[in-house]
Amino acid sequence: MEKISLYEITEGIQKVEEFIEDEQALTEYLDSLDMQLTDKVSNIVRYMRTLELTADAVTNEIDRLTKLKKYYSNKEQNLKKYLSYSLQKIGKENLETEAAKLSFRKSITTEITDEALVSDTYKKYKTVTTIDKTAIKNALQAGQLVEGAELIEHKNLQIK
Repeated sequence: MEKISLYEITEGIQKVEEFIEDEQALTEYLDSLDMQLTDKVSNIVRYMRTLELTADAVTNEIDRLTKLKKYYSNKEQNLKKYLSYSLQKIGKENLETEAAKLSFRKSITTEITDEALVSDTYKKYKTVTTIDKTAIKNALQAGQLVEGAELIEHKNLQIK
């Protein structure tokens, strides 16, 4: 139970005594609380809508920044290819400037030209298991017993 001060207790008792004596005051007080509730709920819904719009704006900004990041990454890779091509064309294996040291290192990569021709020895397989909740729901609603699953009824608030 919430702790309240002596002043709040006496105020509450006086309010109850006032309502016992004056039914109209009780009705007005309840109407006042109902209006306050309506106002509070309206304000919360407005705030929720603002949060929803803000979340949408953030999602749009993330999309915009992701595209911008991809643009700059591609631009960087294209410039790296351009430098590589230019240096290799003139036979320059090393170059040092005030901004950076450039050099080539050898690396070996594997390129698959036709996956169908590669032996199963070199293939990895993944098995993905998912549960069909719709089928389970239908089975449970039809009265069948499905171990490890149950139907739970929720009350979802709809805001229009």
